[in-house]
Amino acid sequence: MDRGITKLLSKTATIGFSVLGIAFIVLNQIIDVKYTLIFIPLLFLCFFALVIILFIANHRKRAHRREDMKGLARTLGWNYAEATELPLLRQFGANFGSSQMFKGTTQNFINGAVNGRPVAVFDQEYTTGSGENRSTYTQTVFLIEIREAQFPLFCLEPESFSDRLFDLLGKCDIDFPSHPHFSQKYQLYGRDENHIRYFFTPAILDFYEQTPLFTTVAGSRFLLIYEFNRLFNTGEIEPQINFLLYLADVFRRR
Repeated sequence: MDRGITKLLSKTATIGFSVLGIAFIVLNQIIDVKYTLIFIPLLFLCFFALVIILFIANHRKRAHRREDMKGLARTLGWNYAEATELPLLRQFGANFGSSQMFKGTTQNFINGAVNGRPVAVFDQEYTTGSGENRSTYTQTVFLIEIREAQFPLFCLEPESFSDRLFDLLGKCDIDFPSHPHFSQKYQLYGRDENHIRYFFTPAILDFYEQTPLFTTVAGSRFLLIYEFNRLFNTGEIEPQINFLLYLADVFRRR
């Protein structure tokens, strides 16, 4: 499947929608009302044509992604599934109900073992809001099972301005006075605050202070990481797997 055609279709749709929007505003200002009945249907016809082009482009992108992930699975000697259900995500979702990510669909799932540790990589797609506020996100999630670990249930995610406002309203965010930079960068919450505070040693806090932002979710023997709305290309996945293994060792050495 020619990827150049897919890129061309995507660019055509993006540019087309922009031009169409500008044209609608300009024509509405300069064209006499009696000609509006001629141009408005033409603009709507162009709009629907662009919607079809965008649909085709997105369909082809998904096909390319499946091909890439299948190829990576073959290279690594791993398994591949186009879609699957992960009970672990549902369990996390039950505890972190504010995150729609865990309630989305799991696609392009690959899994295998690295240094004896079960590892999985997959794309998680989910939707938030409704109507005009509806948004769809897709991000690559990296999951590792550490059989000898016993993580407290926690979610550590980059702290936004709205999170700081919620903090003022009393929403739980576990801060560490000894590491103010960590507390400014991240929002940390979970079921057992005392256990989480004990688990996050100075070495772990130092690591997160010095590392670019990403989300970490853990519980029992499972650890997963992702970056919000970032779909890793296949060339980036292996280095990120190595980072996940390093992070697992950071927690293991705590």
